[in-house]
Amino acid sequence: MQFLKFATDGEVKARFEARPLPIEAQFSTIHAIAAVDVDGDGDKDLVVGGNDTYNRVRIGECDALTGLVLLNDGKGNFTPLSKSRSGLDIKGDTRGLVFIPTAKGLRLVAGVTGQPVQEYSVR
Repeated sequence: MQFLKFATDGEVKARFEARPLPIEAQFSTIHAIAAVDVDGDGDKDLVVGGNDTYNRVRIGECDALTGLVLLNDGKGNFTPLSKSRSGLDIKGDTRGLVFIPTAKGLRLVAGVTGQPVQEYSVR
């Protein structure tokens, strides 16, 4: 599926192409995405979070996502980084992710429903 963005004169200014994310990104619902160059290769990688633990009884909890780092290959393809390599372990219903530069380096701040804000350093 492709999406086009047109200028007022009808010229195509951007072309968007939908691509599936790896199966690991399908384990639960995603509600938060932040982009940053995690591996230092110049390409923006993705960090995603989500879950829905307050679904109706019929559906059940969707709580298999504890945060996921997806590395960008520079061609629009993303490869999941294992939890043991990323160190990311966000439990609960993540609703916000933001990277904040600090004097001590880049920090990932995660907003999780009903919990204190969680903070991770990016090394």
